[in-house]
Amino acid sequence: MGTDKPAGDIKSVVVVVIIAAVCAAGLAFVKKGTAGAIEEAQRAETLYGVGKVVPGDCTVELDRAIQWPEGESDPRKSKTIYPAYGAGGELCALAVRTRNDTGYSGKVVLLAGFTGLESPDALSLTRIYVLEHAETPGLGSKIADMQDEEVEQWGASAAKVFGLNFRDKPLAKMTYKVVKNSPAEGDVVAVTAATISSRAVTAGVQDAATVIKGDLGALKQRLGGGK
Repeated sequence: MGTDKPAGDIKSVVVVVIIAAVCAAGLAFVKKGTAGAIEEAQRAETLYGVGKVVPGDCTVELDRAIQWPEGESDPRKSKTIYPAYGAGGELCALAVRTRNDTGYSGKVVLLAGFTGLESPDALSLTRIYVLEHAETPGLGSKIADMQDEEVEQWGASAAKVFGLNFRDKPLAKMTYKVVKNSPAEGDVVAVTAATISSRAVTAGVQDAATVIKGDLGALKQRLGGGK
């Protein structure tokens, strides 16, 4: 008996291979065509978030952002530092993209802004902005409540607006201790029924603050003045 496959079977295989090749080429074309738009959207989102966490009279320069520590490739350890400059070209604020993977649903990515760059002891948090999270809607998702609204609308209760825990707070007074009620100065009031989410954000902020405080001199030397 012959072992050759029927012509119909061979033809079917060829057709499948051609279809797969056409589909792959189509996907590559679509990806190439949309890559620029996706990159531009991500840049706009970053600029918006950084603009929220630095003072309004500081100008953000995304193109001068650096990865810190330099040479660190692990996104769980590396921070992106975005500089902002005053009208005279002086460095007036830093925004840090930081990440913590211990949220209730995993990764939380946020921006933390810092001013008081004269010395480590003068450093102050301006505020935070949550970029990515998958926390439970109506519970952990409240870590990002009101962050797109003007701060004048936030009120004065950190129990209601989580971002108030990190609004204009001197680092020297921050404890990073997450509590459910009766906070001492510098403590963080947890979102109701979402302590894990609250701790993930707080840990991310603390990591960013530790980097800025510990490496402030090197960062200032690296980033220098504005245009």
